[in-house]
Amino acid sequence: MENPKPLYPLSFNDIPSSTVWGTERALIADTALAATPVQEGWLADNSLPDLMETYLERIVGDKVLSWYGRQFPLSVKKLEVSGRTALTVCPDDETAAQRYDALGNAKCWVVLEAGENACLWLGFKKDTDAGELWLKNNENGLAPLLNKVTPHKGEAYLIAPGTVHAAQDVTLLEISEASDLNLLISDWGRRNGQPTMLEEALDLIDYRKLPVEALRPIPVKEDGVVAHLVSRDEFLLNRLAVNDPLHIYTEQYESFIIYACAQGEVSVQWHEGGQTCNAILKTGQALLIPAEMEDFFLVPREKGSVLLEAYLQREEHDAYINPDVPAEIAQ
Repeated sequence: MENPKPLYPLSFNDIPSSTVWGTERALIADTALAATPVQEGWLADNSLPDLMETYLERIVGDKVLSWYGRQFPLSVKKLEVSGRTALTVCPDDETAAQRYDALGNAKCWVVLEAGENACLWLGFKKDTDAGELWLKNNENGLAPLLNKVTPHKGEAYLIAPGTVHAAQDVTLLEISEASDLNLLISDWGRRNGQPTMLEEALDLIDYRKLPVEALRPIPVKEDGVVAHLVSRDEFLLNRLAVNDPLHIYTEQYESFIIYACAQGEVSVQWHEGGQTCNAILKTGQALLIPAEMEDFFLVPREKGSVLLEAYLQREEHDAYINPDVPAEIAQ
């Protein structure tokens, strides 16, 4: 029997969506609203859902397949926010599974650019409740309830399920669960905006005062190659300072790996058929490393290049994710 053709680092054609506040670009996605197609190589034009149907554990790894089935579990988006996004909230995995038969939507925002009027709204300044939110759900009434943060280039902010959030005058990389669940609470009084989903979202919202540490950017250790930004069951996210070539061995991950370029330019290089191949990652672009690849190199093409590295390592099986798989098999 012939050996299967080896998979390779996968770049995808982004899927843009115009909004009242700017442009949302799905860079890597397997959801109902966006299924990104492969850009190059012998898999070109195949969508990510198509790859999952055909290549299964070769794409995501045995453990991730047992946890999530044929659903590719992460998404990467680029949000080009020239105006102000709607105020939204996202459910956790349990609620999303029970109500929508979908994944929840924990996410991390990484700031690529921040304009003069850059702003993030994150959670509440003080403990509030559904009644107060309902009464003040208009542009002038909501703003005083919310924390307002001024973001800067390079910063990262974790947005946990239940946290209301919005952004203005920034360009963001969003790493999140593969979910379309962003429930709209307020469109700030825009007449041509989407209808709100406030009534549906009321019991999803965390009304407690957001802790001060949640309003600060995630700390980054500047003097190391790897800084750990997010460590959750939904995903792990690292920041890699690619100042010199890095040789990455995938055995320790037991998962696919996503790289998104937050600054500079990096060449991803691997050996195939006795030749050295490469794919270029520029700022604001993302690439998927299939789990079956054993190793590859990250080589900087610009000084000060920075990559975001996302993958999965759950501690245990989650009954609300791929519930048909018994826990003992998932482990």
